[in-house]
Amino acid sequence: MMTDEVIQLDKKRVQPPAKKPMPWEEFYELYRKYIVDEHNILNQRTIWLAISQSFFFGGYASVANAPKEAKSPIFAAQQELLLWLLPSAALIACFCVFLGIIARSMNLESTKRKFELCSEEDENYPLIDGTTRVKRMEIFSIWVLPIIFMVTWLVILIRQFIHA
Repeated sequence: MMTDEVIQLDKKRVQPPAKKPMPWEEFYELYRKYIVDEHNILNQRTIWLAISQSFFFGGYASVANAPKEAKSPIFAAQQELLLWLLPSAALIACFCVFLGIIARSMNLESTKRKFELCSEEDENYPLIDGTTRVKRMEIFSIWVLPIIFMVTWLVILIRQFIHA
């Protein structure tokens, strides 16, 4: 008897709700809110990137400017390790954040395309996410920063490898 009740409950949970027509205002607001949320996530990832890279650059500068004569041989070995480890970790962190930025950018573009396919634009409402020029400038700004950091760390690592 108990299993029949569980099966009936499971069937009720699987049934999707009936689709109701949505007024244009609600449809616009729903998409607009989602796009704003996606932009906020992109902004957060860019901030994470800047904060993490400032930490790594600060750490690297401290190790690079440390006295040549370490207080003990253990510290000398750790300095040498950190000169490789900090740029490598910074590069990996930068790459991970960059992948998140790419994923969110792709999701944002997909959402905008779906909106354009589903809607007939109403001139009483602003564009869902700005003009094409604004979108290009935005993509450029959030994609270039991680690339600059990655190239910087690669140059540092390659230079260290050549001089090692």
